[in-house]
Amino acid sequence: MTNTVRNKRAKLLRAKSCLTRLPIKPLPSYPLTFTFIDVGVQDWMPPLPGGRIVYLIVGGGGGGGGSHDNGAAGGGGGGQVRIGFFDLDKCLTTPLQITVGDGGAGGASSPESSGSSGEDSMIVVSPSSTITAYGGSGGYYSRYVQSGAGGAKATDSAGGAGGVGGSFSRGGGGRWW
Repeated sequence: MTNTVRNKRAKLLRAKSCLTRLPIKPLPSYPLTFTFIDVGVQDWMPPLPGGRIVYLIVGGGGGGGGSHDNGAAGGGGGGQVRIGFFDLDKCLTTPLQITVGDGGAGGASSPESSGSSGEDSMIVVSPSSTITAYGGSGGYYSRYVQSGAGGAKATDSAGGAGGVGGSFSRGGGGRWW
């Protein structure tokens, strides 16, 4: 095989691999950690192509219910917690879309109102793949049925239901962490 044929074959093989078109960076010997705490949607491009993303996603907690006349309002339900991993495409060209859900607002004491539900948090991996942690529901106000019931937890994983309680004041807002 002549040198020219070998060079053409080598160039063809390199062109088929998207990794050869990226600048080569040394891989760290430790895992990289990225934390997203700002509520809202943001795009994130992983610093290295390929590899594995290990995630912990928490849905926003529900807001506590409002109470009146020394009634006991319910606390907001906790947001769902999702833990897992997925493998990145080594030819990833579009950023991942990350949504951090806000906690629900607490209910008012006069007129009484229930707390609002927490928002969902999610990672959009591709147009056909989204990982979602659901927000908890808001706690009920103090005069709802007997006393204010706690908000429901979001689906199965972690995030407990809010408890019965409260005082003559506005219920506390939920938090996503």
